[in-house]
Amino acid sequence: MKCNHHAMRRFFTLILILIMTAVFLLPAGCTGTHSDSNQQTVLNVGLLLGSGGLGDKSFNDSAYNGLLQAQKLYNVRFETVDFTEAAAKLDALRLFARNNYDLIIGVAYENKTVIETVAAEYPGIRFAAIDFEANGPNIASIVYREQEADFLVGVLAAMLTKTKIVGVIGGTDIPAIRRIMSGFQQGVAYQDTNVRFFAR
Repeated sequence: MKCNHHAMRRFFTLILILIMTAVFLLPAGCTGTHSDSNQQTVLNVGLLLGSGGLGDKSFNDSAYNGLLQAQKLYNVRFETVDFTEAAAKLDALRLFARNNYDLIIGVAYENKTVIETVAAEYPGIRFAAIDFEANGPNIASIVYREQEADFLVGVLAAMLTKTKIVGVIGGTDIPAIRRIMSGFQQGVAYQDTNVRFFAR
């Protein structure tokens, strides 16, 4: 699923908010603030990419570009981990955690298990789950109301069809895709109950 420019800007903002939240919620004794008030604290962020990696023109690129913006504005230092086998991802996340990174971000549902695993092992480290819900008191789950935009797309499809038949290909069977499909189908039905809907 491609992200439009508005969605990407919104994603950049979310990443910046996450990083700033990590700063403000750190206990006073653990911020690493120097006595020299002119010297900013460096924030270390680890980013675990989803399948597709950089260049996907979607979530991975959005997250990466958001961190580039944060690097300029908030003195952020970050490293990325490519989407690979589970053992390698676990090793990389554990290394981030052992090095006391301020925030560790996992992009996409396929990283749910490794994020939850390492977050449970390191309860003092903050994690963020992008586009999926993860369980853990130290994990912030960032999910979207995809169904609202896709409801409108369903309405448009029902308005434009000349055959009274529309279809959508959802891809992987995950919660986000199910929300998208549901929103699209409801939009079609809202616009015209005589339009038939097919999904894959």
